[in-house]
Amino acid sequence: MSAQRIPWQEKLQEQCRALQCPPPIYKEYSDRRGGRTAWSCSVHIGPHIFAKATYWYDGKYVEKAKDDAALNMLQQLEGKGAPQSHALQGVFQQQKHQQAIQADPW
Repeated sequence: MSAQRIPWQEKLQEQCRALQCPPPIYKEYSDRRGGRTAWSCSVHIGPHIFAKATYWYDGKYVEKAKDDAALNMLQQLEGKGAPQSHALQGVFQQQKHQQAIQADPW
């Protein structure tokens, strides 16, 4: 009995919750190459943080492109050590604070 693999997209979703940042948004895009179309993906967290999939995929493997982008984002968030993750958490908390100030009529 083998353990079921958790897709990178789900792991990224969990990491975003842990960092209290917006959920990831995936954007698929294509490139016509001869008689075929190649697909890739980027993932965005907030307006300024994004990662792209490393590879281009056949249309039936777009989910793999999303997993590829999610893995790259996780590496960006976690792979460079805790200081960057703490810095990102601070950015998102600052954004929430500014939104709260704007929503407060006083």
